[in-house]
Amino acid sequence: ASKALAERAGAETMSLPPLDVTEAREITVRICARYHRTLEPAVLNALLAKSGEGAPAWANTLWLVLAVEELNLVDADDFARAKRTYAGAPAEQLRDLMLDITAGLPVDVLGIYAQTFDRAEDLFGIFLARAFLGFIAVSRSGWRESDFRALLPRLSGELWDELRFATLRRLFRGQVRHRGTLGQ
Repeated sequence: ASKALAERAGAETMSLPPLDVTEAREITVRICARYHRTLEPAVLNALLAKSGEGAPAWANTLWLVLAVEELNLVDADDFARAKRTYAGAPAEQLRDLMLDITAGLPVDVLGIYAQTFDRAEDLFGIFLARAFLGFIAVSRSGWRESDFRALLPRLSGELWDELRFATLRRLFRGQVRHRGTLGQ
């Protein structure tokens, strides 16, 4: 798409500079605010300490968004795991869990996507996860839930389950949004 745009008259391509730390912090704060959350300072500092090939991982906006969305996926199962695994008060247990999640984040976009895709397969099975991701990949302007309801059972071989679909969609909530009058 960028090549086609670059070939248009009057279009100019230009490289965007990497994010700076202030921008990365602001993006993180705004993403967390959508979920009415705030990252502990230690977790935010650990996230901003992640470094890839000669540059901070967060300098890539897509990586930063994916990583922060990942941290915002912490839910009741994770809270239960934190209670069993970590010592201290509940806030300390949650902080330590978030630090471990941050430490386990790959430092490149492909790695973080692969980790998310693998988790989807573990949670929902290979057929349903791959069918969902395949439909997302081939869509030009999105799918409505009714489209998924009709298509996913055919491709995955599984019966439609509202709750399971909602949970699968939640896993990719940072990348899948309802837009337009058709709710695609």
